[in-house]
Amino acid sequence: VMDKAVLREAARITLSLTGVYLSTIGLQVYLKFKARASAASAAKKSGQKLSETYNRYTDNNILAGDRAVGNFLEWQVAFLTVFWLNAALTGEQVWVGWIWVASRLFYLALAPSGIRAAGIKPHLLGATVPGYAVIFYYIYRVFAAVM
Repeated sequence: VMDKAVLREAARITLSLTGVYLSTIGLQVYLKFKARASAASAAKKSGQKLSETYNRYTDNNILAGDRAVGNFLEWQVAFLTVFWLNAALTGEQVWVGWIWVASRLFYLALAPSGIRAAGIKPHLLGATVPGYAVIFYYIYRVFAAVM
């Protein structure tokens, strides 16, 4: 039986991640509207059709929004799995999950300037590396608990 304080803290972290995920969706929608408005303005100035100035597959704003959501979804399964296994098996170091929440918020803030069609900019690693470190830390803890 998991200690109630550990369970509450783990639940707070999980609920916070839900908020971050919804914020990531909000960023994606905002960036798509921003890209479309920019393309519409460029089309109007140049006398072209919107379809000639708007390309959802090469626009950096759309790419940043899509990758922010995609990256979150790609890594949340790994994080939540080892996070909850750690909470259930050890009941310790649950607070480290807040570092992952913070790294996801940081990623959300950096994505618009850090993701480009040509690749990511190095400053985005400031958000991704701590999150990966948390996941690997929890993998280690879970492995140690079951061996």
